[in-house]
Amino acid sequence: MVALAWNESVLDDGGNETGTTFGTWTFVLPSSATSVTAPVLPVAAAGYAPGDGANWSQPTVLAAAGDLVPSYAVAKSVVGTLLPALDLENVGFRQELIPPLPSPGTLRLSAYYVNVERGGVSGN
Repeated sequence: MVALAWNESVLDDGGNETGTTFGTWTFVLPSSATSVTAPVLPVAAAGYAPGDGANWSQPTVLAAAGDLVPSYAVAKSVVGTLLPALDLENVGFRQELIPPLPSPGTLRLSAYYVNVERGGVSGN
């Protein structure tokens, strides 16, 4: 999985900032993937796309293994139950990353991220 967070200022018609919009895109990829490209969104979903002035975070790359996710097909089917509880915004700050599992089994999760504020590359 690759998670990318973004934010951008919301401006009124006069160019004054009225707030901030936040979003996270998460891509579930097979273990053989070496890159990821965001899909082109249909016009009806344009509101979910970040604007040209969005600020992007460094990506968090997660590798999962265990009997809970024995294949890519299974990973795609269970990721919807795991993602809402994963704390992807705070990877690397020594708190729990994996939520309670949706069914009995094992799950190992390794995360790789770049912590720009702390000046280095880290992994859990």
